[in-house]
Amino acid sequence: MNDAELQARLKSSRPPQRSAEERDGFTGRVMSRLHRNRAIEPEPRRSWVAPFVWGTGVAFAAVLVGFFIGRMDPALPAALRDTEHRWRASIVDQAQQLGLMMDSENAAPGVATDAK
Repeated sequence: MNDAELQARLKSSRPPQRSAEERDGFTGRVMSRLHRNRAIEPEPRRSWVAPFVWGTGVAFAAVLVGFFIGRMDPALPAALRDTEHRWRASIVDQAQQLGLMMDSENAAPGVATDAK
């Protein structure tokens, strides 16, 4: 059965006939079931364990980052600065090639002065 046949069959079928009593009492039955089920289900309690575990994990990660930053090799920041300088210079070169930087007044602060 393809889509066209299914659509034709659905459009040609009639909805089931319901009595007036069924139609009038339908919403009342649905609402009573909802209220009955809500009264049976207990209210979920909020646990303090998950936020505590997440907070402890974040705090531990921050302590580790601080520890490793404090124990870094003294030559590493200089190497990072050199890498950053080369990266900024390549960005400025690419921007100039694309014509994005018109003059030093419109350039981002610190970017135009770092080039070459």
